[in-house]
Amino acid sequence: MDDPELKEAVAKTTYDSVLSFNKFVNQAPVMVVITLEKEKAVTRIGRAVKKKEWRLMDVGIAAEHFCLQAEELGLATCMIGWFYEQKAKDLLKIPEDTSIALMLSVGYPPEGYRIRKKSRKPLEEIISYNKYV
Repeated sequence: MDDPELKEAVAKTTYDSVLSFNKFVNQAPVMVVITLEKEKAVTRIGRAVKKKEWRLMDVGIAAEHFCLQAEELGLATCMIGWFYEQKAKDLLKIPEDTSIALMLSVGYPPEGYRIRKKSRKPLEEIISYNKYV
């Protein structure tokens, strides 16, 4: 959504007076909402048999591709997993049988913005070969 009033209203569903860590979303000029429609029977059966949430994997892949492309275009993004879903659904007129999987804030980062404040762990601490360590 890029309508400023609607975007601001939806942004306000990502925080409240107690949990305010997403207040930065108000600064983003655009938000993207990724939805999940009701599963088809074969998907429900596959999820139950394999104990895998395929739809959420697909959402993660699509969201990451979106974020990588945005970065390529000089935009910054942030995936937002904390939000009050029913409030957002009401604002966006999302049908009851459709859920919101993820929100993304999108905008140009401020000059000199640094994504990570801490250094990353060394690869040796997070990668193993041929067995789980």
